[in-house]
Amino acid sequence: SDLWSLPESAKISRVPPSLAGASPLGSVRVLTALVLFLLFAQSLRLQIAAGSLFRKEAESNRIRDLTEYAPRGIFLDRLGKPLVQNIPAVDLAADPVFLPEDLEPVIAGIREALPGRSSADFLDRLRALDRRGTSPVPILEDLSHQEFLAVSARANRLPGLRLETTAVREYRGNGVFAHALGYTGKLNPEERKQLPTYLLTESLGKTGLERQYEERLRGRHGTRRVEVNAQGAVQHDLGRELPEPGSNIRLHLDGELQEHATAALARGLDTAGVRRGAAVILDPHTGAVRSLVSLPTYPQSDIARGANASATRAILADPDSPLLNRVTQGQYVPGSTFKLA
Repeated sequence: SDLWSLPESAKISRVPPSLAGASPLGSVRVLTALVLFLLFAQSLRLQIAAGSLFRKEAESNRIRDLTEYAPRGIFLDRLGKPLVQNIPAVDLAADPVFLPEDLEPVIAGIREALPGRSSADFLDRLRALDRRGTSPVPILEDLSHQEFLAVSARANRLPGLRLETTAVREYRGNGVFAHALGYTGKLNPEERKQLPTYLLTESLGKTGLERQYEERLRGRHGTRRVEVNAQGAVQHDLGRELPEPGSNIRLHLDGELQEHATAALARGLDTAGVRRGAAVILDPHTGAVRSLVSLPTYPQSDIARGANASATRAILADPDSPLLNRVTQGQYVPGSTFKLA
C-alpha cells in the first residue's frame, strides 16, 4: 500500500459553503462590535445624560468653603479690665469627605506624628465619624507648637485630616471667676441636635455668663473659598468673606474685689475647718453684683482647653461638688435676714 496516502475513512470532508459564515473570526467581530456599541452608549450616558450631575459633584469636591472663626467677645469688669482673653489654638480635625476607607494608615500616621498622645484620645472619635458628614470633626484639640509642626510635616501622609485654627478661653485667676463667668467647650451630642447651625469644631458657652450671653459673644463666622486637590490639600484661594467679631460685655463685677473676696472666704473656711462656702457682695443702691464667690472652685481655663478625662472625672467625683454654684444653686435657711420681710 501507499504509505503516503490516507485511507478513505480518514480523509477530511470539505466544509459546506453554507457554514462558512460561522467561523470563530466572525463571532469575534460581532462581539467586538457589541462591546464598542455598549461603550459608546455608556459614554453618551455619562457625558450627556448624567454629565451635569457629575460636573456638579466634581465641582463640589474641588471647591471647598473653609470657616474663618469669629473672635469670641470677652468679659470686662466694671472698670473695663479684661476677665478673659482668647488664646490662639490649633485643632486636628477630620474631613469625612477625604478620609480613606481604610483608617489604619491614618491612625498609624497620627501615632507617628504625635507619640505623646494616647490612642484613646483620638481613636473613638475617628472611628465614630459619620462618613456622610460634610463638616470637619475635631479629633484632637489644642495641639502644642511641636505637635503642630509634626503634623504639618506629615500632611501628605494624613489624608482626610487637617489643622483648624481656633481659639481657647484663658480666664483671669483660672478659677476665681469660675462660677460667675462659667466656661466654654465643644458641642456634645445633645447640643448638636439643638444647634444644627453650629460647627463641631467651635466652642460655645456651657455655664454661667458664657452661656447666658452666648448669642452676643459668638459673632458671625467668615468663609474662605479655596480649591483643593484629591487629598483635600489647599491649592488656591478663590475668595474670602471676613468674620464679624462677637460683642464684648462689660459687667458690674469688680475684678479686684472678687479676688479679695475669694481669698478672704478661703481663709475663713480654712479657719473653720471646712471647704464649702459662698459669698456675694451687692451694691446696696442698685443691686449690682460686685462679687460672687463659691468655694471650692475649679480651673475653668483647663476645662475650656479640654482637660484630660482623668482630671475631669476627678472634678465630677469630688464630694464637695466644685461645679456647683452655691450662691445661685445652694439652698440655705434664711435666718435673721428674713426678719426684714
